[in-house]
Amino acid sequence: MPVNRCIISDWLIEQMFSIHQHWDPLQTCIVGRTLPPEYYVWIKIPHVRSLFERMAIETETGSQLLTNKLQELGVQVIRPNINLQYPAHEKNVFVPPLQPRNHMMMIGDKFYYQNWSTQYWKKYYNTIADASWDRYNSVHDFLAHAPTAHVAEAYDQFNLADEMCFLTHFDDTYGDILDLIKQQGNQTIDWEMSDGGALTRIGQDLYFGTSEHNRDMDQLQKVYDAEFPDYRNHMIDSVGHTDGTFCAVCPGLIVAHDDPNCVIDYARYFPDWEVIYVKDTNLMAANQKNYKEFFEKTKSRWWIPGYEQDQELAATVEANFGSWIGSSGESIFDLNMLVVDEKNVISSVQNTQLIARLEKYGITVHVLDIPHTYFWDGGVHCMTLDLDRCGQKQNYFPDRT
Repeated sequence: MPVNRCIISDWLIEQMFSIHQHWDPLQTCIVGRTLPPEYYVWIKIPHVRSLFERMAIETETGSQLLTNKLQELGVQVIRPNINLQYPAHEKNVFVPPLQPRNHMMMIGDKFYYQNWSTQYWKKYYNTIADASWDRYNSVHDFLAHAPTAHVAEAYDQFNLADEMCFLTHFDDTYGDILDLIKQQGNQTIDWEMSDGGALTRIGQDLYFGTSEHNRDMDQLQKVYDAEFPDYRNHMIDSVGHTDGTFCAVCPGLIVAHDDPNCVIDYARYFPDWEVIYVKDTNLMAANQKNYKEFFEKTKSRWWIPGYEQDQELAATVEANFGSWIGSSGESIFDLNMLVVDEKNVISSVQNTQLIARLEKYGITVHVLDIPHTYFWDGGVHCMTLDLDRCGQKQNYFPDRT
């Protein structure tokens, strides 16, 4: 049965959620959630299973620390659901909803999301449907409106019962939150380009990063201009999430990675703004020589310190958890900060240089002990999704047309 369900509380006022600036006072926020220890029962190697069970507990403890800090700062927190009815074995490794920002974003008062269950449904339905069959948007639509014979065929010949957990996974996880957003009066849009980790919102200007899969800046510019015609849209060739490259902390101030190979022209995108450059403190990068063989084998995608020689763990992760991990060896978690308001940010990294620099601007960095970031490849910004901030859309670069 589902556990830890999203609760729609009395504190929500009846007006639309909206976000215009990255630093406006945060009102409502999603904090991600990992799978519980009992999910890993399918792992046959006892010490590997025990490790994942411990990581599950410790990761949720970190998420709860983040939840508590946000609540302490006056932010209302919502958590996604976990459904323990999912089959737990190596063929059905569900990506935990730990990093909601990777497939959701709020722009103005419109909420964008990627419904991976819809994407899975399209692939599934294309394999079973005869050319004469009608088209259905989801498995729910199919079950409600398809002829009885077609539904029976899907169950009898195409294992619909076994596929159902995948086809309803998104709704099981985020359905309550989507319902809440709709109740506030917001439009919700299922859009395959939804990725809050590649987005920076600065009033009239939206900044979108590229990915390693798509660096066609001209084509992307057309897509974003068509979807957001009321904004000035800028493409940044970040080749990955921009929230691991820079962070707009407050008006006039950017924190960025001190990367000699960086091609981002900050003076062009943020004219007359100050840029604080931060040295790379990624521990994976610092330990490349110490664990050369391990990092070569795993391509620096993940790391659990102390287990570099555990061949059974490495084999289990590489065989079953490829969709969970990113590229932690390249991530700059120092920049993956959540801005609560112009005077408070939350980070998972104790970067004394950055903390001291931001203190001079009157900005407090709240550092939390978020465990296993080098396995999950996500800092505080990835683990959250801001739904509502105070403030109206501003024009910080009025000379732009």
